[in-house]
Amino acid sequence: MILYLQPKAITLSPLEQVYTVGDDADRCWLIQSGNLMVRRSSLLFPFHQMIYNKGSVTGIQGLVDPGSKRAVSMIAEDEVKLIEFTHEGLALMNHDAQIQFRKNVSRHLMR
Repeated sequence: MILYLQPKAITLSPLEQVYTVGDDADRCWLIQSGNLMVRRSSLLFPFHQMIYNKGSVTGIQGLVDPGSKRAVSMIAEDEVKLIEFTHEGLALMNHDAQIQFRKNVSRHLMR
């Protein structure tokens, strides 16, 4: 999978955006460290802090529904280290590997 998905290490500074509401979803990120905030359209509570442990994922929509629009903005609260995966690599996998990948993602989302 790593050969197909071609992960890329990224470090974000505080207040740097991972993605913005309305962006095309075309990738996801594995969180290695740091905290992320979600900005929603709510005026009453526009920010929500997300605490991720090493191994958590954000933006999985970019792999399972590429091209759809992001519903929220995700912002680094402090220095955040991520591993980025794009959807293009998923399309290069054989059919059985794609099915297994989607099953694993479904299991992850149900937890």
